[in-house]
Amino acid sequence: MTVAWTIVALTLLPLAGWLLAIAVVAGRRAWRRRGDESARRLRLARMLGRRELVMIPTADVDLPESAVLEVADAAGFRFLGYERPDTLLSRRVGVFVRAGGSVDVAIRRPARLSR
Repeated sequence: MTVAWTIVALTLLPLAGWLLAIAVVAGRRAWRRRGDESARRLRLARMLGRRELVMIPTADVDLPESAVLEVADAAGFRFLGYERPDTLLSRRVGVFVRAGGSVDVAIRRPARLSR
């Protein structure tokens, strides 16, 4: 192999890395979308569990927002909103809190003015 071919191969290496990364992301997305809607609803209910505060990436759920809100309400959770990281490649994350739990009470309680 000559020096010229070595330089060409080294120049194309970043492109090959990006293509591999795109293939991995597409494969992970397809793997998460396995199962029908009832299976995805059950997976979301298990993700919510029995904790007080839950943060779930929307890509992990792959359900319409109305279905996510139905499952969360049935599990006793209230949707607070989305937490959006500042990077372009990160996923949107939904934040849920158990309705009536200690975190929910602390959030809803009016702030006292300290003197």
